[in-house]
Amino acid sequence: MKKQIMLTAALILMLTGCQNRGMKAWSPAETSQSAEENMKEESSRAEDSTAATEEGNREEGQKAGEWEEQNRIRPLNVEISAEYEGEWDDKGAIITADSSTVNILDDGYEALKEALKQYNEEQWQEVYTMYTEHREWAKEEAPDDDQEYYISRKIELARADTRVLSFTNTEISYVGGAHGSYYEAGETFDPETGKALELTEVVTDYDALYEYVKKSLSENYEKQMFFEEYEDWLYDMFYEQDSAMASPLEWNLNREGIRFRFNPYVIGPWVAGTFYVDIPYEGNEALIREEYAPVRTNGSVTRLAADTPFKLDTDGDGTAEIYTIWTEEDPEYGTTQFMLTREEASGETEKSEEECYGSFADAYLVETGDGRLYLYAEFLEENDFRILRVFDLKPGNGQEVFRYVGDSEESVYGHYLYDPEHFALFGRLDALGTYSGYREYSVGQDGLPVPSGDMYRIVNYFEDYPYVLTAKRELRVRMKQGGKTETEETVLPKGTTFLLTGTDGMTVVEAELEDGRRCEIPIEKDADEYLFKINGISEYDCFDGLRYAG
Repeated sequence: MKKQIMLTAALILMLTGCQNRGMKAWSPAETSQSAEENMKEESSRAEDSTAATEEGNREEGQKAGEWEEQNRIRPLNVEISAEYEGEWDDKGAIITADSSTVNILDDGYEALKEALKQYNEEQWQEVYTMYTEHREWAKEEAPDDDQEYYISRKIELARADTRVLSFTNTEISYVGGAHGSYYEAGETFDPETGKALELTEVVTDYDALYEYVKKSLSENYEKQMFFEEYEDWLYDMFYEQDSAMASPLEWNLNREGIRFRFNPYVIGPWVAGTFYVDIPYEGNEALIREEYAPVRTNGSVTRLAADTPFKLDTDGDGTAEIYTIWTEEDPEYGTTQFMLTREEASGETEKSEEECYGSFADAYLVETGDGRLYLYAEFLEENDFRILRVFDLKPGNGQEVFRYVGDSEESVYGHYLYDPEHFALFGRLDALGTYSGYREYSVGQDGLPVPSGDMYRIVNYFEDYPYVLTAKRELRVRMKQGGKTETEETVLPKGTTFLLTGTDGMTVVEAELEDGRRCEIPIEKDADEYLFKINGISEYDCFDGLRYAG
């Protein structure tokens, strides 16, 4: 029986609030290295042989280094967006529906992208079907003034790297009755094959896994919280999945290991809530297959929530202090008082605060491999723009809870942030149009994000309506082959179409042609720094289809 998983959507509104309906990503150009010039003549055959051997060793070392870099386990750049539908009257919403979508932004992974496309469509179709089934009823049975009917699905990433893509779906819905519906489900995919992984493929000893889960439940929850027959039902979930009493076994991989969840009514009543069993990889290495083991990164990132305490030992005394984020918005001035409190073991509390423009959106605790701690806080400004504000959580004076470091105009926008040395930040770009793009970053020595290069990958949100320009005249461009830019220019005819894929925002825009070839379009700002020119000609005289946001 198909699961009905209702998820609250985390819509990422970039620029004009486009939905993510598929995208093409640009791969950074490979930099070609010029051959050494003025090579010295060797005086003997032995010297020639030695030099050749050393050169061969260098080449082999370079190849080995390239292979190691190409095969390094890296985070995936993942975008979570959503589909929406709703019915309103003059009092507000009557019934709404939304379903998260998950998409891979990196080049490659075509099998996974196709599997996720199908998954997203199936999820939305289920939500939309339930919405249409309840819509007329909801109009007649209008909710109370402080209530509305909703069907919502939310995807939250648990892990996204070149070994595993895994996320949870959380059902939150209300279409009448004493209370709403809540259900958590897990999904885990192999990024290379796009295949949804089975639990038996991830672990080495299924029986040992069952015993671990059974023991953990009995040790960590009181007996009266379970249904009387819960152990029989647990057995069926593991071994008799076709049994009439067997609920789906919900699990997924995360950055620490495996998480199992047993939803309300599965092994306990509604009031008992959801039961969790976590199996950490550390200490259970023999239980989880090595190819699906968590990726070890040089540092860590943890997503935080306002009003929810978290623990840190920032002074290194072996005792963790309790930290809490607090926010207080001032709608009149459009600002937020952003506060962080630190409660010592003695009970003494310190507080630091900063007035920030915009409203608080999200926060991440970032710990680098050398032990530096930063708070990355996102604030939502006008037109759905986000700014990333960085705070140092080890200011050094023992009194301040944080020290403001600076801002980044690129931000996370709800994407997956996991590795301090490799993460994507998104921003608005204005070069032959307005669109969003992203670069890969790492945490710099001052805590601010440092880009790995100048080029942004352009995000084409609408698969059926990508950002394509058409040449109004002949254009001189440089073609790209194998990631390298040719030195000689090529003249492309009037009517050529260009799908924009990358830009540095100032000197070049990369594009893909209809035949799959790629090229670089040279751009430069005119004297007033308002319009771009291509080979000295205004962009509006060169292209049809330019779309700039105000």
